[in-house]
Amino acid sequence: MSNNTEINFQNERIVNRTETKGLNLSEIKGKNAIGPDETGTKDVFISWLESNENVKYFEYSDFKNLKSIGKGSYGSVFRANWKNSDQVFALKSFNNDETTLYQIINELKLHLNINHENILRFCGYTKIETDIVYQMSKYVLVLEYADSGTLNTYLKKHIDELNVLHRDLHANNILIHKKNIKLADFGLSKKIAQQSSNTSRILGVVPYTDPKSFMNENYKLNKKSDVYSVGVLLWQISSGYEPFKDKGFDYDLRLVISINNGLREKSVDGTPNEYTKLYSGSTFNQIQQFIIQRILKAPENFVVWLSKNQNKIQYVWFLGLFYYYNIDTPDTEESSSKAFKLFLQASDKNFPLAQVYLGKCYYDGYETEQNKYKAFIEYEKSAKNGSVLGQFYLGYCYEFGIGTKKNEIKSVYWYKKADDNGNTTARLYLAYCYRFGKGVEKDEIQAFKYYKTLAKKNKIADAQQQLGKCYYYGIGIDIDKEKACYWYKKAISNGNIIAKEIINKYYKDNNIKTKKNINTNRINLYVILFFKNLRQLGLYYVGGILLIMNFKKALYYFQKAAGKGNKHAQYMLGNFYKNGEYVKKNVRKAFELCQKSAKQGYKPAQFQLGYYYDDGIGIDINKVNAFELYNLAAEKGHNIAQNKLGILYLKGEGIEKNLELAFYWFQEAANNGEISAQYNLGLCYELGLGIGKNERKAFGLYKKSAANGNINAKFQLGYCYVNGIGTEIDKEKGFELYNKAAGKKNNYTHEKVNDLDKVCDLYYKENDAKALYNLGLCYEFGQGVYQNEIMAFEFYKKSSHQSFTDAQYKLGYCYGHGIGVDIDKEEAFKLYKLAAENGNCDAKESLAFLQDNEINNLISEKKS
Repeated sequence: MSNNTEINFQNERIVNRTETKGLNLSEIKGKNAIGPDETGTKDVFISWLESNENVKYFEYSDFKNLKSIGKGSYGSVFRANWKNSDQVFALKSFNNDETTLYQIINELKLHLNINHENILRFCGYTKIETDIVYQMSKYVLVLEYADSGTLNTYLKKHIDELNVLHRDLHANNILIHKKNIKLADFGLSKKIAQQSSNTSRILGVVPYTDPKSFMNENYKLNKKSDVYSVGVLLWQISSGYEPFKDKGFDYDLRLVISINNGLREKSVDGTPNEYTKLYSGSTFNQIQQFIIQRILKAPENFVVWLSKNQNKIQYVWFLGLFYYYNIDTPDTEESSSKAFKLFLQASDKNFPLAQVYLGKCYYDGYETEQNKYKAFIEYEKSAKNGSVLGQFYLGYCYEFGIGTKKNEIKSVYWYKKADDNGNTTARLYLAYCYRFGKGVEKDEIQAFKYYKTLAKKNKIADAQQQLGKCYYYGIGIDIDKEKACYWYKKAISNGNIIAKEIINKYYKDNNIKTKKNINTNRINLYVILFFKNLRQLGLYYVGGILLIMNFKKALYYFQKAAGKGNKHAQYMLGNFYKNGEYVKKNVRKAFELCQKSAKQGYKPAQFQLGYYYDDGIGIDINKVNAFELYNLAAEKGHNIAQNKLGILYLKGEGIEKNLELAFYWFQEAANNGEISAQYNLGLCYELGLGIGKNERKAFGLYKKSAANGNINAKFQLGYCYVNGIGTEIDKEKGFELYNKAAGKKNNYTHEKVNDLDKVCDLYYKENDAKALYNLGLCYEFGQGVYQNEIMAFEFYKKSSHQSFTDAQYKLGYCYGHGIGVDIDKEEAFKLYKLAAENGNCDAKESLAFLQDNEINNLISEKKS
């Protein structure tokens, strides 16, 4: 953006600043450091700051749109725009105690003598006339803004699947800007020596501290100390574990004593040996050369180093990870292809983490055809090879029926295995299982305990939001709306969109400033200019349809606008990536862009985000989040969200099963013109779901939905004519409708059309028990028709009543797992027994499993 009010700090140089190509800070520190002997009071600091010609002063009133982004070493940190431009700075406040001020002066003197691409740029200072506004002190440092936040945040976003726990990590001192590492201040270990009244914060960095300093108060932290700290940090990134967390005690004096006595973390599979050397006592000169020259000086050199050292399988996987997340690698098709090939190579050699990531590639269709069965196989191999992440994903597959039969009991088993091994995501999913009784006895108190641990100890935003919900509605705990508000606020501070919407809805005086721009005219003008620019590029809106005449220019503009934070552009660009229109399909990017747009309050993006969570597009399936987001959109009149919400209530996914509310939302959506909802409402009337049975109304709704083009409604309408449901029997008309639906090939592949033909053939054999059973299979698995577990249950029941053995087993399975009906273990047992007596092998196995469980439960009760 060219703007005469914008200062280009990339090109500006302060006269006394020297160019440095390495990070040899010891000489600079010696020349510039000051201490208590040289200054008397904080007035000296103020005098030095204001009189120094090399330090630029900014008017505080020129900073707009202040937003808190966290706590720094000395105080609070805020993001701010300068003079209403796109130039963004970080404003770092600090405490006024003298010890802190001494360190500030030392830091500034170092900044004035260094200009290095991997050190955060110091731009100047500003001051405010009051210390009440935003709880900021009078003097504030103006620093380069790192667009991806701390390394802590960056890793959480990009390597969250590794279950890396960055809660107390000193990586909050490392920032990421345009995927490059930036040091926020000088030395990972130096800050530990500062005076502090916060004991927990001091102990929190013990694992990263040079052990030589523990029992020798005269020991000065030095370059070796920094290298040790970085080594532990890199060990954590590559291993996926928080250091020393499994030793049986917290970060306290016992850990200090143990480390001083030689306690070190052991290298786990996948940790490069070079990382381990950094904290295991290898030769310092070798360590310094590796860490300084290969990583801190130029991160991309580490990718080069990995590329040249592919002799170990963990290095093959680790290089694939860099390409997969585009960390210091170009965001190109070639990088994606390399990532897939490297994961495949490492998986073939049985490396468990590579098997997880290869599974993700198969699940997302990343550089390969989407194949959920292959994804399941890779996750299964990884879990059996001891990967904690593999254990979680295997449970995930069993819960949602990904590449295998849905089995909630097995899903809980693998979630528990992963949770026992420290995987917090598995614990979050376990909380859901206990809350709703999925694969385990319903236990809201246990669910509450899980949410509380995850919210307080692990600071997981989704858990904080759910903990707020527990307090608000009394789930596993007494209602306490003040505590609910507290945890909603905590979730908001960690970026949770749902909590922000909830608190705005339920808490009128919530004291949370949403930072809305009061100047509505300016916002409207910006939106107008955005769409005006679209027209100039050959983009037009016809109703709700975007027509693109010049997609290359359009894509460039969308990317540029999205990069500047435009929520409309982020949403549209995300859809391009989701559908593979004009760009290579990338569902992870689609999700990220949609999430950014949703966080800015863009309503279509918030609904879309719910859809991504519901179907697992670019993110793991999370029915709880899907429900919350659909609910927000549905209450605002979004008809598709209303229909989706009805489905979740109908199935009991993400919320307690409630047929009355399912019917209510289908009706709302149908009244608002949603075609699929008309069909779903018809099912409710036909089967008596949440409303009394009324076949005539069901027929009328199917007819209306079919007239509006719904294929499933045409099938159901045909079924009504063939069987006289809500109308006179007219088999000729019924089969004509089947054929019309099967013949509509524009949205179906050849394979899909063949499936439709098979379904038609089954309908012809209306009184055939095997045909009814096969129709049940079609509806259960969505073969040829819209997946509908309730219809599947009905067909299995009809077939079972005709004594078809396989149908008896499937009906028992439906009762046992809640497929199309409420769970009823007694009924499942009866049907399994009946099918087993008639020779069904699956029924015999299920019967034995239920009997074993019953025996185990009795043993547990006796022990209690």
